[in-house]
Amino acid sequence: MILRLFRKKILFIKKKFYIPSQNEFTKHKTPVFCKWFIKMLGIKFHIRKRFRKNNNPSTLNILFTIYGNFGDFLINANYIYNFYKYLGEAKNIKIDVCAKKSEIEHCRSVFKENTNGINKIFLYEEYDFLTGYDLIFGLRTYAYTPYCNLKKIGKLNKKLYNLLIIYKEFKKMCVSRFFLLPNMYDIAIANNKNRIQMADISGILGIKRSFNFPVPYPENETKILECFNLKDKIFITFNRGICKNDNVVESTKMWSYDKTNALVKLIKEKYPQITLVQTGISEDRCRLLENIDINLVGKTNLEDMKVLIKNSFLHIDCEGGFAHLRNAIKAEHPAIVIFGPTSHDLYGYDTNLN
Repeated sequence: MILRLFRKKILFIKKKFYIPSQNEFTKHKTPVFCKWFIKMLGIKFHIRKRFRKNNNPSTLNILFTIYGNFGDFLINANYIYNFYKYLGEAKNIKIDVCAKKSEIEHCRSVFKENTNGINKIFLYEEYDFLTGYDLIFGLRTYAYTPYCNLKKIGKLNKKLYNLLIIYKEFKKMCVSRFFLLPNMYDIAIANNKNRIQMADISGILGIKRSFNFPVPYPENETKILECFNLKDKIFITFNRGICKNDNVVESTKMWSYDKTNALVKLIKEKYPQITLVQTGISEDRCRLLENIDINLVGKTNLEDMKVLIKNSFLHIDCEGGFAHLRNAIKAEHPAIVIFGPTSHDLYGYDTNLN
């Protein structure tokens, strides 16, 4: 009788405080103390029970959930592109991408539907994640899989199956050795990897130190340059600011305002024939520099920035999204990236002056 009552109590707790391994894929949120209490009772939970399977036995549906700022989206797009190439561009694999509403502009600037293996792009807040996927990837610093139908994947694609086994073993190693995120960066540097290679655990995808993902580029390049009065001009772009999704304005990643102004003044005095252009998200986040010829702060979108950064003779920036973009679009000339506390070994590119 006592055991029966205890069992009912356990089932009640399990039902009421059900906790998947990743909270972002469910609307349920549980206080921390409940998690510890349930762990003490030895109750195990599996997120796969909350997902509906893809009923088509011959196709694999994969979802990538992307997080972060513009640079993170570029890096993750490069990962997905190499992931798709590694699988041999298999026709029975469909890849969808989703992002939060606040980051959807970044997502649509980097990914295009029915291009480079991408099937559809979804808004995170509006899509039902519980429907029809065999594999869900979360991409941050490393790739993690809150759900995968390993049995079906093993039957349909051995290369993908082997990749997931490697990721599974890596996750076990991280948990068992209590690795934290900073240690992940140290491991990458020790293995001569930079930021875009980090998610390629064991190097199985063959991701290089520079982008090979073809970033979608505007067809109206000339029109954009004419719009900003920069056609047939030699110009240098300056960016002193960070992404709007960050809570801070004067980030430690940025060189000081006074030193940046002094640099602009020196360039203006020595090379008066070169047009100096300042870019940025908005004037409340990007303090205006002195001696600038053209102020484009708050006047451009990401498609405009692709054209400006590719065509500028030199781009001067802190470590951030536009520095990654410069490398991704294969600009002819290098960028000068002034680093703060972030490591140039990890976030720098060999073509830049770091």
